[in-house]
Amino acid sequence: MKSTGKVGTIQYTLLTSRTNRRITIRVGHDGMLTIRAPKRVSKRTIEELITEHKEHLLSRIDEEARDAHTYEDGDRFPYAGTLVTLQVRTGATNRAHIKDDLLVVSSQNPRDKDRILRLIKALYRKEAEKRIKPLVEHWSRILGVSTPRFTIRDSKKRWGSCSKAGRLNFSLRSQALGDEELSYLVLHEVAHLLYFDHSKEFKTILQTHMNDYKIRQKRMFAMQRTSQLIR
Repeated sequence: MKSTGKVGTIQYTLLTSRTNRRITIRVGHDGMLTIRAPKRVSKRTIEELITEHKEHLLSRIDEEARDAHTYEDGDRFPYAGTLVTLQVRTGATNRAHIKDDLLVVSSQNPRDKDRILRLIKALYRKEAEKRIKPLVEHWSRILGVSTPRFTIRDSKKRWGSCSKAGRLNFSLRSQALGDEELSYLVLHEVAHLLYFDHSKEFKTILQTHMNDYKIRQKRMFAMQRTSQLIR
């Protein structure tokens, strides 16, 4: 069941279900809370919980607001391990490209932020595929597996995944990662072709071929919020 509410300035959406085992709270990029709870939990209980943790939640909402993109001149984006600054131009064609430390977007309507976002995503998708392809081939060769097919998706939660059928998927946000983090991500997913879990054997593969993989993994996860491309 879905319902909405507000506690002071904090807005929330409550989703209750018999399948929810516990209460979880997620702060969205729009500052809205999404709360999942067991069916038996009342709205009053949820609002008391929000009140109890109000200061922490307001702090998280402020963090999300600071990282939110404006899609206007001067907005900054993580790109291939560095930061680039958005420059929006009026142009006859719709296009996004990198020039030095600028993310240049040409649009027939520079005020159309949805179009600007689509153009940026298209650039990230194209460039992520270029960078990931040789890494998939490299790690497949090193691990002795057949080179799998992969796709680039607009995934907001996962950086990558491996299906039981052996197909790899990577988020277009992967283009935000530096070379070391991206190489770790690809190794991680290719290694799942050997072990479809996070068992000791799986981690041994990571450690053997990348002894600093935990450091790279930590840096990648630290970019989860700043790499988001949403409005």
